[in-house]
Amino acid sequence: MDMNLLYAILIALVPVVITIILSKVYNIFHGLISFLVTGFVLFFCIEAFQANLPAELLVYLQPNNESLFSVCGLYYAINELLVSGLSSIGLASFFEWVGHPYVVLGAFVLVFVVSQVLSSVVRKRRIEKERNMKRQLKRY
Repeated sequence: MDMNLLYAILIALVPVVITIILSKVYNIFHGLISFLVTGFVLFFCIEAFQANLPAELLVYLQPNNESLFSVCGLYYAINELLVSGLSSIGLASFFEWVGHPYVVLGAFVLVFVVSQVLSSVVRKRRIEKERNMKRQLKRY
């Protein structure tokens, strides 16, 4: 197996690992949001630092015309779905602006932070209910 393919697979698995950890700690909804956010951050970093990454590794990370296979194909598909969805509601000119990835990244991070806060509140209430149940069991 080519080491560059192995590195590309490990890079692509970062959002999945973060999602599994956060969905176990908090809940599945927050895990899904963290998957979307970390997938976009991975996509954003690949686009931003593609000049510094080895060309052999970029062959596996980015989809090309010769081969439809790419390790990060799901993240590119999600991004294209986002772009087409926002373009259909009249924001096509937004994507022509050079700084649009930073605005989208900020929006994703904001959604992640709100999800984190809501998940923390839900988890805190769930833990408090469990503690109350344990206290009631000790009384009886």
